[in-house]
Amino acid sequence: MPVSDQKSSKFLEAINKYAQEQRMKIEDEVAQFKKQELDKAEMESLKSAYQLIQHEMAEMRLAISTELSHKETESRRKLFAKREQIMEEVFAQAAKKIEAFVQTEQYLPLLQKYAANLAGVLTAPDTVLYLRPADMQYAQQVSSAFGAPCSIKEDTGIRLGGIRGANESMGLVADETLDSKLAQQKEWFLSHSGLSVE
Repeated sequence: MPVSDQKSSKFLEAINKYAQEQRMKIEDEVAQFKKQELDKAEMESLKSAYQLIQHEMAEMRLAISTELSHKETESRRKLFAKREQIMEEVFAQAAKKIEAFVQTEQYLPLLQKYAANLAGVLTAPDTVLYLRPADMQYAQQVSSAFGAPCSIKEDTGIRLGGIRGANESMGLVADETLDSKLAQQKEWFLSHSGLSVE
């Protein structure tokens, strides 16, 4: 046999051997995957079965990913709701303590302090100080603590206590209410309570 035929024959044998090895490897992978995931699927050919398996795997990954995403979203929603519930309970308790505090004799000095604070900001003579209905009994003391001409009016929007002041000519509103001070604590509470949801 001529040398070139011998080389061609060895080359063809090597190609056939390589092709045979690759074919056996693909058949083993498909057979193993078919046995695990698609026992009842019939194979028409190695190529179509491989493509079918890849397509099914992609669909399964997408379905699992979507399901996990929905579960994670639902879990986060529940955590947010629980955090909100805890925060509402904490602030309801704080409001009760404030409601108890405004019944004590320490409350009037606090109102007077707030009035003095507002006097430093609202300096024009047409200042109006707003008190909750239950605090109208302190109108004279608040006016004296303000130290300048002002009018005192009832504000049913103030629930817990304190004073809100307004000066129309200055275009200013200043808030020294316990309601707003409690509301301001919510942001601090969320960032410092350790109840963050990430």
